[in-house]
Amino acid sequence: MRDNHRLEIKFRTAGKAFPPRPIRVEVPGWGGSPDQKRQNRSTPQPWHCAPFVEGGTYGLELLYQYETECHVINNGRDLQIEWDYRKEPGGVLGQDEFSIAATRPAHSYVFATSVDMQAPPGHVLRTEPHTRFFTDITGTVPVAIVGHVQTEWWAKKLFVSFKAPDAGQRHIFRKGEPYVQILFVPQRMAFPTIKMNPDEEAARSELEEGILAAKSHIAKNVWYDPAGNEFNDHYKVLSRAFAQDGHGGVMELVRSAAEHEKKAVPRGMTLAEYFALADKYQKDGKYIEAKATLAHARSLNPNNAETSSRMGTLAQIVGLPEVALQLMGHAARLDARSPTNQRNLGNILKEMGRLPQAEAAFRASLALAPNDPEALAQLGLTLALQGRGEEARACHEAALAIDRHHAPALRGLAELPARTPQ
Repeated sequence: MRDNHRLEIKFRTAGKAFPPRPIRVEVPGWGGSPDQKRQNRSTPQPWHCAPFVEGGTYGLELLYQYETECHVINNGRDLQIEWDYRKEPGGVLGQDEFSIAATRPAHSYVFATSVDMQAPPGHVLRTEPHTRFFTDITGTVPVAIVGHVQTEWWAKKLFVSFKAPDAGQRHIFRKGEPYVQILFVPQRMAFPTIKMNPDEEAARSELEEGILAAKSHIAKNVWYDPAGNEFNDHYKVLSRAFAQDGHGGVMELVRSAAEHEKKAVPRGMTLAEYFALADKYQKDGKYIEAKATLAHARSLNPNNAETSSRMGTLAQIVGLPEVALQLMGHAARLDARSPTNQRNLGNILKEMGRLPQAEAAFRASLALAPNDPEALAQLGLTLALQGRGEEARACHEAALAIDRHHAPALRGLAELPARTPQ
């Protein structure tokens, strides 16, 4: 286990300034929504991404300390500062906490933080845009300009420079909101670049390919956004392995996951064998393996309708109706004479509440296979949901005439109100 490095940072404050503090992930806030979990159909959030969170919470942050908001506005010609320091309860040091650069047009402005921090020997204080800037969609978050300050001997309170807002936009400083990320880095640091030798390149390529191929099996949690894009925590799992056992731990984890992937999806099988294997995984609840098996089958024949149909069914099972609709629609286009594809397409549309389209799909299925009790029963359920009870009853009765034990038809018929006596 690697020890954390520690740099002790001494500070002093004046007036109402808040002390510097470790950066915190704000959820809700710049970290995203707490309602979007790492689960299927969730929209990706900043807090889902371990590298972003680790980088965004590195170092310290400073918070705006005043009750009175400050707006820095670019009116298209010059910068204006809207901040009435005289309204601040208890008063402030003066009117110079905010100032605009002397250049015209002004490309930056400055805020006096009232915080002094002293870097350890050999280090400098580095300012960075605060992490919340990178997830902001309002254009109102101040953008700190990168700078190194030799605070080991520079004993003045910190002034932070900011990039001017774009024309027509404004930056807003509100009490308690962070406005800058502070790092402490070596004052002088050389970064010589050395090309890897062939053995090193081969080892890196092998590790890269192994991670790419087996990332779903490395991960402890795998989920998909509404568009079907896969997200997982394989980075976090690998990071923990490295922290515990170093490079060897990472290599062993990748090797083990790659072996699992190869065993899960054997090469050299027929499409029928892959379909049977995917069915088994699906029944066992091993959806990652089922998806990998079907994905490999599709790579062998991208235009096979049954592969798309099976992938659509799997997407529906794991709760991705939009993806299921896309895949099943593709299957129906590849094989327009398949009543099963049309019926499956109707089932997805019905579950999504798109009832007229579902009805059309079930009718297309029945045009190809008029005596399919399942399509008749599902059409009946779709008609019932649209308030067309008599048409629904006729469909259920027709399905039962073909198969008197057909469960959906029996259930649908039981849910319909009894016929009014003539």
